[in-house]
Amino acid sequence: MAGERPPREEKPRLARMAALFGFGLLAFNPPLLTAFDKPTTVFGLSVLLVWIFGAWSLLILLVALAVERDHPGSGPDSRPDSHPDSGAGGRG
Repeated sequence: MAGERPPREEKPRLARMAALFGFGLLAFNPPLLTAFDKPTTVFGLSVLLVWIFGAWSLLILLVALAVERDHPGSGPDSRPDSHPDSGAGGRG
């Protein structure tokens, strides 16, 4: 329903996503981009190009980590055969 508050578990997730959204807004804001618009190069690439792709890659990585953290059953220990009581291995 409209006006309902999110459960307690949703608040850290919303805060992380809001912070990442804010980072994205700041990283690709034209005043900040003009600060990197210099005639110099890094490894033969424009500083602006390095900033854009570096910030974009960092944002994607941080979003992936934040989303992965939200799903507690998605880690490497969540495989069915890693739990001794799951009956995996053909033993009954």
